[in-house]
Amino acid sequence: MKTQILVLVQDMMLEAERNNDSVRANILLDVHQAILKKFENESVPVPSEEQEEPTMPKCSCGGNFEFNRYCGADVCPACDNHKGFARCFCGWAESGGDGRAELEEMGETIEPEDY
Repeated sequence: MKTQILVLVQDMMLEAERNNDSVRANILLDVHQAILKKFENESVPVPSEEQEEPTMPKCSCGGNFEFNRYCGADVCPACDNHKGFARCFCGWAESGGDGRAELEEMGETIEPEDY
């Protein structure tokens, strides 16, 4: 999980640099360094381009979970199962209902999407 967070922050930094958004890139660099500092006494593999991608666990349907940035979860592309989630703001719910509506009913504040 820590490695996935580090990779996600690194990807966001690279995207900010490609878009010449130095303010955002510097903020993300600070976040990245804070994460590394927080876990400096723990064994956290630092992501590098030479490392192999970790094998994602299998879903109960037999599909492979893949990390979905939009949801922030491991999602099975075969059945849309969100590993470890009961519902998601994307609309998925383990119950088969509307996950976004279920979250709102539970009092969750969900920002409207502007894209």
